[in-house]
Amino acid sequence: MNRLKLLTATLLLFVIMSGFLIQAYATLEPLELYTDSQVYSEGQPLLVYGKALSNETVILRLFAPDGTIKQFNQIAADGNGDFNQILIKWPNATTNYPYGTYSVEQLAPKNRDSHKKLMWHLHHLHH
Repeated sequence: MNRLKLLTATLLLFVIMSGFLIQAYATLEPLELYTDSQVYSEGQPLLVYGKALSNETVILRLFAPDGTIKQFNQIAADGNGDFNQILIKWPNATTNYPYGTYSVEQLAPKNRDSHKKLMWHLHHLHH
């Protein structure tokens, strides 16, 4: 009987500690996401860089002003969790890529509840 109580208590403690460890892992390192500019014009590359968990697959989604996803990339963070990617070289404005405010979102599958979103503006620069 005592052995059963000890086993039950040990199992319960294991389940509780596992929950804390999973929660701690999920919030271990907050995601970081940056771009190299806040305003872009045609022909400029959009460089996105940041931080995730070590060797984690990072999902980057580019949203157009109307909220549709224009680009979806999966890249791997390095051993330090750093990543960088040129998402797009801005084309001339068209119905597919109109002028306006775009956003990029970073998702990290290992850090399920974590995501970051940045917004910036694509506009015409007169030369």
